[in-house]
Formats: sequence, structure tokens, C-alpha cells
Amino acid sequence: MATAKLLGEILIEDFGLQPAAIDEAVALQPESGRRLGEILLGMKTLTPAQLAAALGTQLGLDSLETIPADAGNGELLELVPITFLKEYRVFLLDRDDGRLKVAVADCARSIVTVQSPAPEQPPDHPANDDVVAGLAWRVTAVPAG
Repeated sequence: MATAKLLGEILIEDFGLQPAAIDEAVALQPESGRRLGEILLGMKTLTPAQLAAALGTQLGLDSLETIPADAGNGELLELVPITFLKEYRVFLLDRDDGRLKVAVADCARSIVTVQSPAPEQPPDHPANDDVVAGLAWRVTAVPAG
């Protein structure tokens, strides 16, 4: 299994950040307790859009600078309880061929995958699977760092 690139490596190689800026941010992590991207944003070394794109690259996900104006119609909001959407900071973008396209606010903390209709669950299915409105949701925590 291939090891994912470190965020700092992606920022240097793909976004032209200087290694010294990454080193400075890494040095601040232990005392601040913040993630690398948060520190670099605070240093104004990169923009939120660049951070989202870099995290998307690292995790193999698409990134959006803004939510499209035509996304998230009211019909989609009827599919999933608002408490679920708020808890996992999920925005419903579109539904196509039984699949929901979603945006998550913090892809480094959780990845949400959706399957519709919900598949038959074996008796020993993982506890972090939920069936909400006929959709199988799996939220997987991703360690910060």
C-alpha cells in the first residue's frame, strides 16, 4: 500500500511554498496544538482555497473553492436529518443515479461516503455505519497531523 504524501511535501511540490515556511509552521505545531494548514493560514503563507486543494490532493478528493449556486436543493435536504448534516459538517450537493455528492467542511477530520439504497447489512457490520433515510453513511475519522 502506498504511503500518502505529507501535506508539507504537497504544498512545496505542487503549490510552490518555500520549505522554510513549512519548517517554521512545523516548529510551531507542538506549542500551538494546531494543524499544519491552520498555522500556514495564520501565517498568511497560503489561502484557504490552496489548503483545500492540497488536502484534496493528499486524500484523493476533489475540492471546491465555493459551493455552486445551483447545489443543495430543498429536495436533497429532505433525505437526511439536519442534525446529521450539522454533526459531520456535510453539505449535500447533488444526487445522481442513486448517489449523493457531498461536500465536507473538514476533510482532514472525517470522510463521509454514501451509498444509496442502503445495502443489506451483515450481522457483524461496523458500529460506525448508520442508515439514514435509506442511505448508508460511513463516517471515518482521519487522524489529524
